[in-house]
Amino acid sequence: MPFRLDFDVKIKQGASIALAEHNTDESVFAEINIGGRVNTLANVRPCYWICLNIVATHEEQGLVNASEYRPFWIDYKGGVVRIGKGGQEAAFVEWDAGAYHQRVPTLVHFGVADRF
Repeated sequence: MPFRLDFDVKIKQGASIALAEHNTDESVFAEINIGGRVNTLANVRPCYWICLNIVATHEEQGLVNASEYRPFWIDYKGGVVRIGKGGQEAAFVEWDAGAYHQRVPTLVHFGVADRF
């Protein structure tokens, strides 16, 4: 089922969002990190049991901020994960999870964490 998640992040670095088919760690199919590598990187890693190497990245200094909320969005449609900044229509990261995993989850759960 397609969805768009709009959210704000206020963190020094490393906001993580997991997309999963069920409410289990084993069903996580994508791990998204915004503000990683000392707040210079956004990336996506494919998962199912274990998260693998990064498959999509965006490099930009100061993506997140510990003193102010920054708006972002995640869009999921037809197996494609798109990530962008609030107020902007264009995604800065896009990854076809359906093609990578050779299946398209129709019900998607999400989890949020910080890396530090």
